[in-house]
Amino acid sequence: MKIILISLFISLSSYAGEVYFQGPCEEKPFLVGENTGAGITAGALTIKVLEDSKTEYIGSEGGINSILGSPVGMEAIEVLSDTKMRAYGWCYEIDGFQPAAMPDEIELNGTEQVRWFFAFSTYEDGVWKDYCTPSFSVKSPFICK
Repeated sequence: MKIILISLFISLSSYAGEVYFQGPCEEKPFLVGENTGAGITAGALTIKVLEDSKTEYIGSEGGINSILGSPVGMEAIEVLSDTKMRAYGWCYEIDGFQPAAMPDEIELNGTEQVRWFFAFSTYEDGVWKDYCTPSFSVKSPFICK
């Protein structure tokens, strides 16, 4: 009986979701919160976790512009050459998938892993080459001073 209860507890706890935030230069999350998202959107959950933790941010349920003073606008553009640049910002994914919708449009059931990460997209020779590449993967001195 004891083994059955332990197995049940482990299987139930594995369904608890989280929302976590990875900064510009470190893979390790700087903030982790519980996904209590049954019937809440990914955007609403994001704002709740940021506000509950008193983490400085600029944004809304529709998207995040800055967390803890991360650059925005022209300050978030890294010029690499005359034909190549990186544009930085916050991206999110749910259970390892980047939805093609804003976070305020994605309703959660409470078991998902929601991950926010500072990322870049590369523009070269008039073409966007990638999208939402985690910035900690290159640790550019432009961002990681």
